[in-house]
Amino acid sequence: MTFDHPVWLIAIILAVPALLHLLRTADRRRSAALARFGELAVLRRSSPLPSRRWHITRRVLLAIACAALLVAMARPRSGSGEQTLHAASHDVLFVLDLSRSMQARDAQPSRLDAAKQAALAIARRLPDDRVGLVIFGGSAFLQLPLTLDHSALARFVDQAAANQIPSVSTNLEAAADVAASSLVRSGGQGARVAVFLTDGEDVAGKLEGAIGALKHDGIHGYAVGIGTTAGARIPDADSAGVVRYHRDRLGNEVVSHLEEQNLRDIARETGGVYAHWSGDASVMPIVAGIAQLATGAAESQARAAIPDRFQWPLALAILVLVFESALGLPRRAGRAMRWRRRLAGGVGARAGARARVMVLLTAGLFAAIGAQGEPGEHGGPGALYHAGRFREAYDGFRARLQALGPRASADERATLSYDMGNALYRMGRFQDAMNAYRLSLGGSRQVRARASFNLGNAYMKYAAGQTDRKPGLRAAITAFEDALVADPHDADAKWNLELAVRTLASENDRFGTGLAHKAEGGGGNLTKAGYAGQPQTGAGASPGGGFGSSQSGESVKQITESQARRELDAIQKAQVMSQNSNPISGEHSTTPGKDW
Repeated sequence: MTFDHPVWLIAIILAVPALLHLLRTADRRRSAALARFGELAVLRRSSPLPSRRWHITRRVLLAIACAALLVAMARPRSGSGEQTLHAASHDVLFVLDLSRSMQARDAQPSRLDAAKQAALAIARRLPDDRVGLVIFGGSAFLQLPLTLDHSALARFVDQAAANQIPSVSTNLEAAADVAASSLVRSGGQGARVAVFLTDGEDVAGKLEGAIGALKHDGIHGYAVGIGTTAGARIPDADSAGVVRYHRDRLGNEVVSHLEEQNLRDIARETGGVYAHWSGDASVMPIVAGIAQLATGAAESQARAAIPDRFQWPLALAILVLVFESALGLPRRAGRAMRWRRRLAGGVGARAGARARVMVLLTAGLFAAIGAQGEPGEHGGPGALYHAGRFREAYDGFRARLQALGPRASADERATLSYDMGNALYRMGRFQDAMNAYRLSLGGSRQVRARASFNLGNAYMKYAAGQTDRKPGLRAAITAFEDALVADPHDADAKWNLELAVRTLASENDRFGTGLAHKAEGGGGNLTKAGYAGQPQTGAGASPGGGFGSSQSGESVKQITESQARRELDAIQKAQVMSQNSNPISGEHSTTPGKDW
């Protein structure tokens, strides 16, 4: 069980003793007042005065009611945050191209945005199918495993961006490999479909390899061509944010073209359909083709808010208050009739007043709990995160994102994705953390800077456990560069960027691990402020204490914005040369010099 507002639980420690003290003080004052009229023993025999046991019982009942009301205010939750969906479906994996050429504007507003529209247009017409997402450029990643939760696909597609991949060239072979292996591992019983959303340019892989990977596992390859055969130049912003057009290594402006033949070949050889994107209606042949394939029973887990349980302690409090009101005063033999009538009227009046108070209290409590909404910055998953309960914090952040649903703003989605990423990172689930950090890159500049920094750290951690560290290190370098662009004064990002570049050079030159061991061990906190709602209390990295910092912990000198940009430009040039001479493992460059 978790609590959205645990501060109310702390209030129990103060409120219950205070209530008992007030009740006891009131009883003492009442006894003192009665003593002025005569001896209490005589008064109890001649009037219906309550016994000591009655007073104690009443105090205990009121204390229980008070504690139960405060537990209800803490808003407890328990149960599963998942719901199981069932359907007879196909398995449809969307393969989204995030390479540099997808920034061209011969599709509106850009090729990438058009590809996203195409993916969602197809998914809307396949409501019962399991859907997933692979993103690719020079390498490919499974971003969203197959699920019946189409809202999850919409969120991941919306957040997809070029800075989520380490290499911005295009490798259809790598994309097909990841798509095929993901579909095979999914265990679905229906037809397996990969829908490629791309301009068809393939500069880092072999088209025959892509087709072979799909055919080997019986995957139907469908393709949506984005862009025009006439082509368009590729906008490319430098580190200062000035938009220019991308140039090749000889200094010529690059014009990227839609390569329809490549996509037609994929569809023809794998039993699929090709369509050129020009609006929702243009993908109907793809939808019709998928609908004709065999279906199979499928189930998946969809995110759902963890159920509220405040009704239980609230019901207990109401029952206890009703019972306390019904106690009344004890009847005593020999009581005069006039006393009975007077007291009966008094007790009845008090009972009615208490009933009205309980009704108002219950209505007010429901309104207060409703006004609290989902967990905020000062409790709930944020408090769980700072308490080191990362699994529960992750579930809380995820439940809050699910509860917001489509009404969530881009900043809210980014912030919650960032918080989920930090919780996953602390649990050691670095690949899942990378996915969450990528989704948070569409947020504010502050969140983007933190997410980029933490994404770089996650790549470093992931690379440390791989035989070939170079792809992860290149991705980390890109992430730290993005962090410096968002915040040029981030000394931790500068330190980690230098470390990643040197570690990559060490890997390329086979000089041994050297500084890489420094990266594995780290020298301080590994992530920026852990909970975005309370950055001032997060476990952020201090200057010089970032991932792989020096053992001395000495602060790194702050750099100016102009210095950061000059360093980034130099590193970007070095990276181009490094990537051209040392391609990512598994890539087979068929067109030397192309990086789009």
